[in-house]
Amino acid sequence: MFAVLMMLVAGTTIAAAAAYVTWLVRARQANDRSAAATPVAAAWLLPGVNLVAPAVLVDEVWRGTRPPAGRRGRWLALLAGWWAAWLATLALVTIRLPLGASAGDLTGVGVPELACASVAALLCGCTVRELTRLQRASRSARAVEPGTVRTFSPQPAQPAPGSTAMGRTS
Repeated sequence: MFAVLMMLVAGTTIAAAAAYVTWLVRARQANDRSAAATPVAAAWLLPGVNLVAPAVLVDEVWRGTRPPAGRRGRWLALLAGWWAAWLATLALVTIRLPLGASAGDLTGVGVPELACASVAALLCGCTVRELTRLQRASRSARAVEPGTVRTFSPQPAQPAPGSTAMGRTS
């Protein structure tokens, strides 16, 4: 039973990571259609780079939404909190597990690791929600701007009375 649970945890972790990376690529492309997926993959997969670049990319997406003035401080606090919790989780798992600090636990993952991972997951969800909300607001604001809304009539234009299809009257 324990092995099945561990496989489920590993599987859901991989699925969540894939969903997040897909969301980040799409969020970047919502701001800039020509944004490539390669920087996102490199940001998460290159050792050393992955300690800073993902947070920088997420901040880039936030700035690309052209958020209302005065919200930068709140955003940076949320982003820094998420990233610090994520880095703390990584540090606890990579440093404490090999040292046997959690040797009494069945999985080797103790309360500090789980607490950091929970905080990181919650704050990550908050960053996704904030960016999605800003992008939706930005998109709806662009649709309302004069000159950008195109009307579409499902009915074909009817010729004026007394005219023919070629524009001549009889």
